Amino acid sequence: MRKAEPVWDPGQHPQSWRAVWAYSKKRMVRDNKTLTLQENKAKAVVAGEKAARTPRFVKNTNGSKSLDE
Repeated sequence: MRKAEPVWDPGQHPQSWRAVWAYSKKRMVRDNKTLTLQENKAKAVVAGEKAARTPRFVKNTNGSKSLDE
């Protein structure tokens, strides 16, 4: 007998946008690494150390740049 596949209900979990059925440590390590790199890049732009195209997580408000968390 097979188990029924779990169903994700957006009504029960309004804050969740992604359902993960199988945990993978390898995936978590890779995701954390890429997110950290993106955050460091955004911080460098905000600090004025880097003048690249506007990366993720940088918000322009009235000419001032800030980290959008």
